[in-house]
Amino acid sequence: MATSKPVTAILLMSCPDRKGLVATVAQFLHERGANITHADHHVDPEAGIFFMRVEWEVEGFSLSTEETRQEFGQLVESF
Repeated sequence: MATSKPVTAILLMSCPDRKGLVATVAQFLHERGANITHADHHVDPEAGIFFMRVEWEVEGFSLSTEETRQEFGQLVESF
């Protein structure tokens, strides 16, 4: 019996490095019902830039694609 793979969304981001970025992104997703299935991040130490890729299951997530862009856009303004 074949099982279907859950539909997921992926966020790619980069910004100046600072403390708390991973926690902030995870909290943002958690508060909106996301189940994070994969996350990876690293910092370019020479440039001081933080990079992150996070994937989560769409089922149970409370925002549409456009709402996610808008709300996450407001969040990253603080980065």
